[in-house]
Amino acid sequence: MKASELARIVGGKLLGEDVEVRRIAPLEEASEDALVIILDPGRASALRGKKVLCIVSTSEPQDVDYRCAVTVEDAAEAFTRLLAAFNQEPKFTGGGIHELAFVDEAAEIADSAVIRPFAFVDRGAKIGENTVIHPFVYVGVNAEVGDDCVIYPFTFIGYNVRVGNRVILHAGVKLGADGFGFRRTDAGYEKIPQIGTVVIEDDVELGANVCVDRATIGKTVVSKGTKIDNLVQVGHNVKIGKNVVIAGNSGVAGSTIIEDDAVIAGFVGIADHLKVGRGAVITAKAGVHRNLEGGKTYAGFYVTEHMKFLKAYSLMLKLPEIYSKFRAMEARLKELEKMLEDKK
Repeated sequence: MKASELARIVGGKLLGEDVEVRRIAPLEEASEDALVIILDPGRASALRGKKVLCIVSTSEPQDVDYRCAVTVEDAAEAFTRLLAAFNQEPKFTGGGIHELAFVDEAAEIADSAVIRPFAFVDRGAKIGENTVIHPFVYVGVNAEVGDDCVIYPFTFIGYNVRVGNRVILHAGVKLGADGFGFRRTDAGYEKIPQIGTVVIEDDVELGANVCVDRATIGKTVVSKGTKIDNLVQVGHNVKIGKNVVIAGNSGVAGSTIIEDDAVIAGFVGIADHLKVGRGAVITAKAGVHRNLEGGKTYAGFYVTEHMKFLKAYSLMLKLPEIYSKFRAMEARLKELEKMLEDKK
């Protein structure tokens, strides 16, 4: 697109030539044929001495050989808008069921929905307006998928599961596999039937291979606006609030409640039947074994408030030095005791 159109999209001011821009490059790969975006003014020095086609930043670039620049108030917002404008992901619109898809005659498919080859939509399932079901997706008996959703390949949506509007399910998501419920008996483990369901509310995005287990009874819920990264496990009867963010490889055990606006970093493990308060932040690799108040930041394998954890960890790093001093003091004490004994 022309730089003038680019400036219009981001609401910025055009400086220099109205060049044609064909691609966006990372800052370290700036070149004469690419657009670069300076998100952090402190990194602008990386462009000094280089020739750059176009630069987007919050101020006019200095000491850079550029053909055009676009100044904006918010570089992060501009970055998001430009990525959307240059996005070349294929779009599937116009509605229709491919001849190589299987759709049960008792399923309800909106006219504008797209069902691609080798998808399987079981009896009683409902697919909403403008939703795209990609190849090798399974939509179970009486399951519902709302409007404007994108369901990527190899996703499993189990029976009676409910998916809201504008939901994105990336490849390999599993909604409604049985919760991990067993009762130990003298004969071994007896399976506890998992007869509940899963509800995914509007504007949720689940990364690749996220698993949300079916409730034992009732519902496992992921509420509106929540975003979950790849390879996250959500146990049965978990309730995740609105606008929660969970990073990759985390796990939430059964019946735990995570309230609105919580932020959970990668590799966090949360035990069952707990509550994480609204707006709590849990740092990477933390182990949550107790209820957490909202609005605080937590860290550590046996999770505690972040600053307390840092103090304790800094002391732990000094333990070898402290131990050496202790041994030296112990040896000196023994010498003094011996001297006292000898004087007697």
